[in-house]
Amino acid sequence: MYAGKNKHPGQAMVGVLIIFLLVAALAIASVTLAASHRQNTARQKDTVQAYYAAEAGVERTLLRIKTDPGWFMDWLNQININTEKDFITYITPDYMPPLSAPLEKIKIKKIAGFPTAQIEINSTGKSRPGEGAARKTLLINARLYHPAGLLNGCSILSESRLDVTLGASFSLTGSNGQKPVFYVNGNLTRKGQGHSDEINADIYAAGSITGNFGSSTLHPNYHNIPSFPVLDENWYRTNAQKIFNGDTVFGNPSRQNGQGNNSQHGHGNSSGNNPHQEPDATPPYNGIYYVNGDAHISGTYTGKAVIFVTGDVTITDDLEAQDNNSILVIIALNNPVEIKNYNVDAFIIAKKGIDYNGNATINGGLLAGSFEEKVNGNLTINCLPALINNNFDFFLRTAFNPDLLEIKIDSWREQYDIF
Repeated sequence: MYAGKNKHPGQAMVGVLIIFLLVAALAIASVTLAASHRQNTARQKDTVQAYYAAEAGVERTLLRIKTDPGWFMDWLNQININTEKDFITYITPDYMPPLSAPLEKIKIKKIAGFPTAQIEINSTGKSRPGEGAARKTLLINARLYHPAGLLNGCSILSESRLDVTLGASFSLTGSNGQKPVFYVNGNLTRKGQGHSDEINADIYAAGSITGNFGSSTLHPNYHNIPSFPVLDENWYRTNAQKIFNGDTVFGNPSRQNGQGNNSQHGHGNSSGNNPHQEPDATPPYNGIYYVNGDAHISGTYTGKAVIFVTGDVTITDDLEAQDNNSILVIIALNNPVEIKNYNVDAFIIAKKGIDYNGNATINGGLLAGSFEEKVNGNLTINCLPALINNNFDFFLRTAFNPDLLEIKIDSWREQYDIF
């Protein structure tokens, strides 16, 4: 009897309950997943905001340096090597418009000082004020190139890539155990074996470096080769101690009829006498001399000066510093500097390169826009890093416009994530 009647009504209830629990579990899982997704989205948004804040700190720090490089160089010179100092206080509203997320800190660590400085910028951004905010920290390593640093050795900085080939007739050495720098915007090759001590420098080339460079430290395929600095002729004319129009002779009239390369004075071994000419400018030199024309330079000098020449520059005999505190910077942007067979105590900036023969010596440094080794000449560059370092204020404010500073980024990376 009653064959169609369910004898176990509890089983249906259990089935319904199981289905209900499954639906509830799916609903809870969906809600949890959605909540987790919203949380992850919010955290990701916070992380991005913190990163943008840290990035903005770096950009505003670089803007502060570029806008007032003279001030920054003075500021950095007061810090010891490998010392980190707070910098956020120097990011005024002019450099820091309102951000959507706050900056927690900006610090600068001095790795190397001027004239070729290295710094590490440490910038931490937050997603929002208060506790529990996401943080991002960026570490940026940068090199700051001042033109004086490019005279701390030999720099061949052509506008386009230039292959430089050297033979045994080229020598580059430092003084007092300090290696000079050697920058080449292109490939650098040394022919033959040469002597291992003829070139001893920290060499940076945009391309390959091949050949025997002795105990030099080699940096081939270096991506941060600096540019030839933009030297404003109007700045030198405006700040000139004296302006000469036409051919101008710089020298000491007491020196006559010499052959050069025989006696010792301030920067290196040098000597000789000028053909007798009444000079337009005689030592002591001081400040900037602007020559609108050609310049003939020789003799013994004292003081610290810059000679900016719009025309040809010819070294007519040995050019000697009277003492180790005297400095002469010669700038020629339109024509090669002709140094012939003489000893030259000077820092030479020649955008069109130099012309030499015999046994020419530069006691100072060379910054050139081109270079071609001469078949009939030997060139020795004895670099004087200490002279630049000890007189950096002269190079910063007299030899060059204080605003000349080029920034190259070596690396840009995140340090860590903090929540």
